[in-house]
Parts: sequence; C-alpha cells; structure tokens
Amino acid sequence: MPFKKASILWQELKRPIELSFIFALALCAYVFLLMLSKIDAFLTLECLYQGQCMELNPFMNWSIRISPVFFLLLKSMLVGFFGGILFLLCALKRSKRAFWGLLLVTILYLGVVFYHFLYL
Repeated sequence: MPFKKASILWQELKRPIELSFIFALALCAYVFLLMLSKIDAFLTLECLYQGQCMELNPFMNWSIRISPVFFLLLKSMLVGFFGGILFLLCALKRSKRAFWGLLLVTILYLGVVFYHFLYL
C-alpha cells in the first residue's frame, strides 16, 4: 500500500510543470527571496561586528555565536528549504495560499533589508 502512494507521488512529480504567469512570478519571488536572505545575512554580520545592532532571533543568535560561516550556511539552508516548499506548492499544486505566502515572505525580507540600509 505505501508503495502505491509513492508511485502516485512519483507520477505527480514527473508530469511537466505548466508554465504560466503565476509560475514565473513565483520563481522570481523565490530567487529574489534567496538573494534578499543572503544580503540580510551579510548586513547582519556587518552590523554585529560594528556593534550597532544585535540579532533578535535566538536561534540565529546561537548560530552566530558558533561561527559566522555556520550562521550563513544555516540561514541559507532554512530560507532555501522553506521557500522551496512554498515554491513547489505554487508550481505543482497551484496553491494560491503558498503563492501569497511566498510573496509575503519576500516582501518582509525586502523590508528587513531596507531597515538594514537605513540604520547601518
């Protein structure tokens, strides 16, 4: 029985993705989200080293204390993974909620990056 569900899922993943305006917009939002995440990470590290700010997220603060490289890798991995889930839901399931969630997260990251530029 579990193999039947796995084969159905595999068939779903193998079907071609219909290219549409929403798909293109979701892909652009995902790529932009990844870029904003990297910019935010580097600006956060720069701000921390200058002593002008502190990391408010306790999990990210813990990762910075371990190593800045670990922080960059962890942040990239988490944003890429969860943003990728939202993108795949947009692309494969045509989920409007996932699409709006991806746009919302991208806009929030844009606000965070603008905040860094204003106060750095």
